[in-house]
Amino acid sequence: MRLRAVSVVVVAVLSSTCASRGKVDIEKFSETSRVDTSDFPDAKAVILLDRTEVTYWPPAGKDSVIAEVISTRRTQIATPAGLDQARVLVPFDDRSRILTIASRVIHPDGSVDETHPDAFVDVDRFPEGSPAARLYEGKGYKLTKVKGAKVGDVIETVVVRWVRDPRWLEPVAVGGELPFARGEVVVNAPKGFDVDFRVTEQGRVVQDVIPTKIPTRVKLSDVTMKF
Repeated sequence: MRLRAVSVVVVAVLSSTCASRGKVDIEKFSETSRVDTSDFPDAKAVILLDRTEVTYWPPAGKDSVIAEVISTRRTQIATPAGLDQARVLVPFDDRSRILTIASRVIHPDGSVDETHPDAFVDVDRFPEGSPAARLYEGKGYKLTKVKGAKVGDVIETVVVRWVRDPRWLEPVAVGGELPFARGEVVVNAPKGFDVDFRVTEQGRVVQDVIPTKIPTRVKLSDVTMKF
Protein backbone atom coordinates (compact mmCIF):
# COMPACT_ATOMS: atom_id res chain seq x y z
CA MET A 1 0.00 0.00 0.00
CA ARG A 2 1.31 3.45 -0.90
CA LEU A 3 0.71 5.73 2.04
CA ARG A 4 2.37 8.92 0.94
CA ALA A 5 0.72 11.96 -0.64
CA VAL A 6 2.02 12.64 -4.13
CA SER A 7 1.34 15.62 -6.38
CA VAL A 8 1.92 15.62 -10.12
CA VAL A 9 2.46 18.67 -12.30
CA VAL A 10 1.68 18.11 -15.98
CA VAL A 11 2.92 20.58 -18.59
CA ALA A 12 1.95 20.13 -22.24
CA VAL A 13 3.12 21.85 -25.40
CA LEU A 14 -0.05 22.03 -27.49
CA SER A 15 -0.37 20.93 -31.10
CA SER A 16 -2.98 21.74 -33.73
CA THR A 17 -4.55 18.27 -33.73
CA CYS A 18 -8.32 18.68 -34.25
CA ALA A 19 -10.77 16.43 -32.41
CA SER A 20 -13.49 16.62 -29.78
CA ARG A 21 -13.95 14.72 -26.54
CA GLY A 22 -16.76 12.21 -26.31
CA LYS A 23 -18.72 10.43 -23.59
CA VAL A 24 -17.09 9.97 -20.18
CA ASP A 25 -16.69 6.35 -19.04
CA ILE A 26 -16.32 5.78 -15.29
CA GLU A 27 -14.72 2.59 -14.00
CA LYS A 28 -17.24 0.36 -12.24
CA PHE A 29 -16.78 -0.32 -8.54
CA SER A 30 -15.68 -3.82 -7.57
CA GLU A 31 -16.37 -5.19 -4.10
CA THR A 32 -12.92 -6.82 -4.19
CA SER A 33 -11.36 -3.36 -3.95
CA ARG A 34 -12.51 -2.97 -0.35
CA VAL A 35 -9.75 -3.16 2.28
CA ASP A 36 -9.55 -4.79 5.68
CA THR A 37 -9.70 -1.75 7.93
CA SER A 38 -7.73 -3.63 10.60
CA ASP A 39 -4.72 -3.03 8.34
CA PHE A 40 -5.20 0.69 9.04
CA PRO A 41 -5.86 0.75 12.81
CA ASP A 42 -5.33 4.50 13.17
CA ALA A 43 -7.33 5.57 10.12
CA LYS A 44 -10.89 6.86 10.28
CA ALA A 45 -11.24 6.15 6.56
CA VAL A 46 -9.20 4.73 3.69
CA ILE A 47 -9.15 6.03 0.13
CA LEU A 48 -9.66 3.01 -2.13
CA LEU A 49 -9.17 4.99 -5.34
CA ASP A 50 -7.88 8.48 -5.99
CA ARG A 51 -7.81 8.89 -9.75
CA THR A 52 -7.46 11.94 -11.99
CA GLU A 53 -7.75 11.70 -15.76
CA VAL A 54 -6.75 14.71 -17.84
CA THR A 55 -7.63 14.88 -21.55
CA TYR A 56 -6.40 17.67 -23.79
CA TRP A 57 -8.61 18.34 -26.83
CA PRO A 58 -9.90 21.15 -29.06
CA PRO A 59 -13.71 21.50 -29.09
CA ALA A 60 -15.52 21.46 -32.43
CA GLY A 61 -15.07 24.75 -34.26
CA LYS A 62 -12.40 26.00 -31.85
CA ASP A 63 -8.70 26.61 -32.49
CA SER A 64 -7.76 26.56 -28.82
CA VAL A 65 -7.29 23.47 -26.68
CA ILE A 66 -8.98 22.84 -23.34
CA ALA A 67 -8.34 20.30 -20.60
CA GLU A 68 -11.05 17.98 -19.37
CA VAL A 69 -10.38 16.76 -15.83
CA ILE A 70 -12.23 13.76 -14.38
CA SER A 71 -11.61 13.25 -10.67
CA THR A 72 -12.76 10.01 -9.05
CA ARG A 73 -12.44 9.29 -5.34
CA ARG A 74 -13.76 6.27 -3.44
CA THR A 75 -13.42 6.33 0.32
CA GLN A 76 -14.22 3.45 2.68
CA ILE A 77 -15.48 4.54 6.10
CA ALA A 78 -13.59 2.74 8.87
CA THR A 79 -14.85 4.41 12.06
CA PRO A 80 -17.65 6.79 13.11
CA ALA A 81 -15.15 9.64 12.88
CA GLY A 82 -14.77 8.82 9.19
CA LEU A 83 -18.37 9.79 8.54
CA ASP A 84 -17.11 13.34 8.08
CA GLN A 85 -16.16 12.16 4.57
CA ALA A 86 -19.88 12.32 3.74
CA ARG A 87 -19.45 16.09 3.56
CA VAL A 88 -18.38 16.59 -0.06
CA LEU A 89 -16.75 19.92 -0.91
CA VAL A 90 -15.76 20.61 -4.53
CA PRO A 91 -13.75 23.78 -5.27
CA PHE A 92 -14.30 25.80 -8.43
CA ASP A 93 -13.40 29.17 -9.95
CA ASP A 94 -14.09 31.23 -13.08
CA ARG A 95 -11.17 29.62 -14.96
CA SER A 96 -13.02 26.32 -15.24
CA ARG A 97 -16.51 24.93 -15.57
CA ILE A 98 -17.90 21.99 -13.62
CA LEU A 99 -19.96 19.86 -15.99
CA THR A 100 -21.18 17.20 -13.60
CA ILE A 101 -20.81 16.05 -10.01
CA ALA A 102 -21.99 12.56 -9.15
CA SER A 103 -21.86 11.16 -5.63
CA ARG A 104 -23.20 7.95 -4.15
CA VAL A 105 -22.92 5.57 -1.21
CA ILE A 106 -22.08 1.92 -1.92
CA HIS A 107 -23.16 -0.39 0.90
CA PRO A 108 -21.47 -3.72 1.76
CA ASP A 109 -24.50 -5.63 0.42
CA GLY A 110 -24.01 -4.00 -2.99
CA SER A 111 -26.96 -1.63 -2.77
CA VAL A 112 -26.39 2.00 -3.76
CA ASP A 113 -27.82 5.34 -2.63
CA GLU A 114 -27.40 8.06 -5.24
CA THR A 115 -27.07 11.73 -4.31
CA HIS A 116 -29.38 13.97 -6.33
CA PRO A 117 -27.45 16.55 -8.38
CA ASP A 118 -29.62 19.33 -6.96
CA ALA A 119 -28.29 18.51 -3.49
CA PHE A 120 -25.09 20.44 -4.29
CA VAL A 121 -25.21 24.11 -3.31
CA ASP A 122 -22.73 26.94 -3.87
CA VAL A 123 -20.99 28.21 -0.75
CA ASP A 124 -18.55 31.04 -0.06
CA ARG A 125 -14.86 30.44 -0.46
CA PHE A 126 -14.06 32.16 2.83
CA PRO A 127 -16.11 32.84 6.01
CA GLU A 128 -18.28 35.94 5.75
CA GLY A 129 -16.61 39.00 7.24
CA SER A 130 -13.12 37.50 7.26
CA PRO A 131 -10.17 39.48 5.78
CA ALA A 132 -9.90 36.98 2.93
CA ALA A 133 -13.63 37.34 2.13
CA ARG A 134 -13.19 41.10 1.80
CA LEU A 135 -10.44 40.54 -0.77
CA TYR A 136 -11.97 37.66 -2.71
CA GLU A 137 -15.66 37.83 -3.48
CA GLY A 138 -17.88 35.15 -4.94
CA LYS A 139 -18.67 31.52 -4.37
CA GLY A 140 -15.82 29.05 -4.27
CA TYR A 141 -17.22 25.59 -3.48
CA LYS A 142 -20.06 23.26 -4.28
CA LEU A 143 -21.16 21.48 -1.12
CA THR A 144 -23.37 18.56 -0.24
CA LYS A 145 -23.69 15.93 2.44
CA VAL A 146 -24.09 12.39 1.18
CA LYS A 147 -27.04 10.78 2.93
CA GLY A 148 -27.23 7.23 4.21
CA ALA A 149 -23.52 6.69 4.81
CA LYS A 150 -22.52 4.31 7.61
CA VAL A 151 -19.33 2.69 8.87
CA GLY A 152 -18.25 0.12 6.29
CA ASP A 153 -19.78 1.99 3.36
CA VAL A 154 -17.87 3.41 0.41
CA ILE A 155 -18.48 7.00 -0.69
CA GLU A 156 -17.80 7.64 -4.36
CA THR A 157 -17.57 11.10 -5.90
CA VAL A 158 -16.88 11.82 -9.57
CA VAL A 159 -16.33 15.38 -10.79
CA VAL A 160 -16.01 16.34 -14.46
CA ARG A 161 -14.72 19.81 -15.22
CA TRP A 162 -13.34 21.73 -18.20
CA VAL A 163 -10.36 24.04 -17.78
CA ARG A 164 -10.42 26.79 -20.38
CA ASP A 165 -6.68 27.18 -20.65
CA PRO A 166 -4.46 24.14 -19.85
CA ARG A 167 -1.81 26.53 -18.55
CA TRP A 168 -4.15 27.06 -15.57
CA LEU A 169 -4.28 23.36 -14.76
CA GLU A 170 -3.31 23.01 -11.11
CA PRO A 171 -1.04 20.27 -9.72
CA VAL A 172 -2.85 16.98 -9.29
CA ALA A 173 -2.75 15.71 -5.69
CA VAL A 174 -3.01 12.02 -4.87
CA GLY A 175 -3.94 10.93 -1.37
CA GLY A 176 -3.66 13.51 1.37
CA GLU A 177 -4.32 13.16 5.09
CA LEU A 178 -5.91 9.72 4.65
CA PRO A 179 -4.05 6.53 3.69
CA PHE A 180 -4.85 5.30 0.21
CA ALA A 181 -4.72 1.96 -1.54
CA ARG A 182 -4.58 3.08 -5.15
CA GLY A 183 -3.67 6.36 -6.78
CA GLU A 184 -3.58 7.10 -10.50
CA VAL A 185 -2.94 10.06 -12.77
CA VAL A 186 -3.82 9.47 -16.42
CA VAL A 187 -3.09 11.92 -19.24
CA ASN A 188 -4.66 11.58 -22.68
CA ALA A 189 -2.98 13.75 -25.29
CA PRO A 190 -3.11 13.77 -29.11
CA LYS A 191 -0.04 12.98 -31.14
CA GLY A 192 2.29 15.96 -31.24
CA PHE A 193 1.88 16.83 -27.56
CA ASP A 194 5.00 17.02 -25.44
CA VAL A 195 3.93 16.07 -21.90
CA ASP A 196 6.38 16.74 -19.07
CA PHE A 197 5.66 15.01 -15.74
CA ARG A 198 7.11 16.40 -12.55
CA VAL A 199 6.27 14.46 -9.40
CA THR A 200 6.83 16.01 -5.98
CA GLU A 201 6.44 14.83 -2.40
CA GLN A 202 6.51 17.39 0.40
CA GLY A 203 7.84 19.91 -2.13
CA ARG A 204 10.70 17.70 -3.32
CA VAL A 205 10.99 16.03 -6.71
CA VAL A 206 10.46 12.26 -6.59
CA GLN A 207 12.62 10.24 -8.95
CA ASP A 208 11.10 6.76 -8.53
CA VAL A 209 7.67 7.60 -9.97
CA ILE A 210 7.97 7.27 -13.75
CA PRO A 211 4.98 7.52 -16.12
CA THR A 212 4.17 4.56 -18.32
CA LYS A 213 3.18 5.31 -21.90
CA ILE A 214 0.22 3.15 -22.93
CA PRO A 215 -1.30 3.23 -26.44
CA THR A 216 -4.93 4.23 -25.97
CA ARG A 217 -7.96 5.05 -28.05
CA VAL A 218 -10.20 7.85 -26.87
CA LYS A 219 -13.66 7.82 -28.49
CA LEU A 220 -14.20 11.24 -30.02
CA SER A 221 -17.38 13.05 -31.06
CA ASP A 222 -18.59 16.59 -31.61
CA VAL A 223 -19.15 18.51 -28.38
CA THR A 224 -20.05 22.19 -28.06
CA MET A 225 -18.16 24.05 -25.35
CA LYS A 226 -20.01 26.80 -23.48
CA PHE A 227 -18.63 28.72 -20.52
